[in-house]
Amino acid sequence: MKQLIYAHRGASFDYPENTMLAFRKAIEQGADGIEIDVQFTKDGHLIVCHDDDVNRTSNGEGNIEDCTLEELLKLDFGVFKGEQFAGEKIPLLSQVLELIKESGLLLNIELKNRGEKVDGLEKAVSDMVREFDLNDKIIYSSFDHEMLRRLKEYDPSAKIATLYSHSPYNAYEYMKNLGVFAIHPGIKCFNGQDLCRKALESGWQVNVWTVDDPEDAKALAEAGVTSLITNRPAYLREQLSK
Repeated sequence: MKQLIYAHRGASFDYPENTMLAFRKAIEQGADGIEIDVQFTKDGHLIVCHDDDVNRTSNGEGNIEDCTLEELLKLDFGVFKGEQFAGEKIPLLSQVLELIKESGLLLNIELKNRGEKVDGLEKAVSDMVREFDLNDKIIYSSFDHEMLRRLKEYDPSAKIATLYSHSPYNAYEYMKNLGVFAIHPGIKCFNGQDLCRKALESGWQVNVWTVDDPEDAKALAEAGVTSLITNRPAYLREQLSK
């Protein structure tokens, strides 16, 4: 079975993460899908950014939940990666969905957990995906499994995936009770072929993050995982083909 390759925050090894440039380059590099992080701005817009704040990935400072979209769009989200990337702006979810619609790629949307202040995030994202008629292209993942449960109640057709960096107790039954479409273990806690086998036998996907090392990728492929979520889509595909 050929593993799917998801570009983690786009082709983020070579380009500034979670920018439209990184997403377009992921398409050029032959990725099957893109992984992004979505959260609310202060004024309720859905934007794409991993961190709670903009300090690491822009030329500004401050928490995203305290910034309006207008304030965020004034910042440069390319220069942290290199001056040659100056001018990249923070993307709106709608821009990414438009790109997915044009390209036909798959999309993994990670719903970011910010506590009570993100109440309704899963509904807002689901509604926008529905507006673009892209339900069949989307996997929703989150470390906040209660948010995933709420999403499944709101939209029973939603494909949910549990993100985890430490395996939950009685992991298989736990995932089954949530009604998952996929499991998304971190590579350091991927617990081998038994859970993978059970998951695949149940019709679930097993999508592992973040896989940049070719030897890790080959071992995971041998274990039968569905997808590899990587910062280096072209490189990993090349190494797997050897």
